[in-house]
Amino acid sequence: MKRFICLIVSVIFIIGNSAVVSMPGSDTYRYAVVISNSAYSDAGWKAVADALITKHGTLGSLGAKLFKWSSNVNEVKNDLSSFKPDYIGYVAIPATECNSNFVHAVHKLSRELDSDIYADAVYGIITGYEASDAMRAINDSVLVETAVIAHSGQDFGKFHSTSKYKGFRHFKQAFYSSEGNGKQGYPASQYCFSDGTEYFENKVLINKEGETDKAIIYPNIFNSGKIDITVPSQGKIEGTPDFFSTSGHGNINSWQIQFSGRPSYDGYFRCNAGQLYGSPKSGSRVNINSKKPVIYFATGNCLIGKPDNINNMVYAWFHTGRAVNMFGYIIPSSYGYMGWGCYERFVHFPGKNNPGETFFITNQCYLYDLEARNHSNTQFRDNTMLYGDPKAKAYSHSFGDSAHIFMQHLNRIKANGANAPDTFVYTMTPHHFDLDGKIDEGSNLKVYSAFRPFEFLPVRIDASTINVEKNDGRNAAITDNFVLWDIMSRTGKIQKGTTLVLRWTAKVVEENTPIVNPIINSKHEKPWLHVASSPENSRITLKHRGLPQGIITVRIYNAAGQRLVHTSIANNEKHIDIDLRGDAANNLTSGILYAVVKCGKVTVSDTFTFLR
Repeated sequence: MKRFICLIVSVIFIIGNSAVVSMPGSDTYRYAVVISNSAYSDAGWKAVADALITKHGTLGSLGAKLFKWSSNVNEVKNDLSSFKPDYIGYVAIPATECNSNFVHAVHKLSRELDSDIYADAVYGIITGYEASDAMRAINDSVLVETAVIAHSGQDFGKFHSTSKYKGFRHFKQAFYSSEGNGKQGYPASQYCFSDGTEYFENKVLINKEGETDKAIIYPNIFNSGKIDITVPSQGKIEGTPDFFSTSGHGNINSWQIQFSGRPSYDGYFRCNAGQLYGSPKSGSRVNINSKKPVIYFATGNCLIGKPDNINNMVYAWFHTGRAVNMFGYIIPSSYGYMGWGCYERFVHFPGKNNPGETFFITNQCYLYDLEARNHSNTQFRDNTMLYGDPKAKAYSHSFGDSAHIFMQHLNRIKANGANAPDTFVYTMTPHHFDLDGKIDEGSNLKVYSAFRPFEFLPVRIDASTINVEKNDGRNAAITDNFVLWDIMSRTGKIQKGTTLVLRWTAKVVEENTPIVNPIINSKHEKPWLHVASSPENSRITLKHRGLPQGIITVRIYNAAGQRLVHTSIANNEKHIDIDLRGDAANNLTSGILYAVVKCGKVTVSDTFTFLR
């Protein structure tokens, strides 16, 4: 316990007018907070920026630093470049600062911190209808165990039920609904149960009250924070709506649940003045006031991510939709590379990357295609955005590497001499099905990015010293902090079980670079703990796996190492609910807290933020 307390003592360094908070943490990264002087002079938005500094100065062992601009966000470029951040949170006041021009500027600035064509840090815009929305979002976390997918026209069977894709799982459990699938007719519903079984039917989704309009069904799910679906003779889906992905017609303040020109079963999602609501075909609107944090991808929708007006969808999703992260287009999307690329990568590699990292990777793949493959379609380069903390604790349930499209591993071999280059070996092996080059490009740069190997490097290297010694793929883009591997041509094919190798040497210039640290939640991996707090119902929920049966001891500490909670409970569930009412509630203060759980000889811990 003494060791744990020592680790949470922070040190504050003052650099110019900015504070860098640095301490040993659970991850290794630098975090930059970028905000205007105007926003920082507002008490609410200043609190958001300061909370990000505290959060990531605590969790990221390389520190967090504040950067302020006066009239143009590009004013901080040189200082950002010198800091070499791994993540950048751009805090922006809704509409007046956070607008399409700001989205374009953020993309461009994030690519210009060094000389290559790629972005140099994982980034996102942190905003909300009110500053309190942004504060709530950066303190919420999500572990995606149950997904709600509303993709008009999607061929669900392509990635689920066919023998070719057997053993390849997206979600622990999910239900899908489509109203426009020409191959299978409409309406169509698919259910993925927690035991891995799936069921497809050409039927509209019906809840247990007999309701079919999803402009009523979905809001009720968000408002209750619960999913309870039973498919007779098939299975049951219970849980919280952790991930919501949509396609079809969208606009700045509405989502049409199904395409026009087809039989109409559903109404709309709409918003106004920060209020998200369902607008059914008949009856009164259903206001959405989500009880649980959610990741929202407007995967195939036009304009939903456009932030130019305070009444737009972006702000409603953070105000009453309780989004932690949101992805969206600020232009008409057609069949967009970025949207479907982000969705495919997030769900095809469950547990590997959070939405911010997923967005970053997909965008780098797009930049690669523009440069290396001489594509001229630049419309999606700067016209999508990831909203919310790019380093949010928001991951999908992991089944381990065995559930991914392909296995990949990056190994660093240290050189013997002080000035000699290190060797890096990157391997990729498809293990569920052959990889076929026909998905490589497609018309209009579709979703090939989801199938391209990508890894953050465990160190920062001097890109000018890179020497590729072996490449079993096609081409590779290796920067100072990541590798992106182009493995096949349009006509290529990689058979299941075939291992490809990319090996290069380079000099290391910094040992500490970003290490992606997802929530570990596979029974094949080490014991883990994930803490979520719910001040509105006075509870803390500790989800865990790998602890032996017996009495669990729970201790919660603040950043000064003071013990605030000490309790014991029998371990007979995969989660623990701690009631914060009474004396325990009086001891907890808002801020970064640390939970240490012990059962027998096994001890696990997690960091979380508690708000009163």
